[in-house]
Amino acid sequence: SGVGDFGHEGIDAFVQDHRCREICKRLGLDDDVPLIPTSKIQVTDKSAEDG
Repeated sequence: SGVGDFGHEGIDAFVQDHRCREICKRLGLDDDVPLIPTSKIQVTDKSAEDG
């Protein structure tokens, strides 16, 4: 949480608008593997498990 934390909605917006470019290539990320919105995966809250 913080100023730049837009939660699941922010991640989904990033995934929807993202286009792999130079930074992804330099990081060795594969643009043939699609990003998956958080709404399509099960997300666990690690802080709840530690609590």
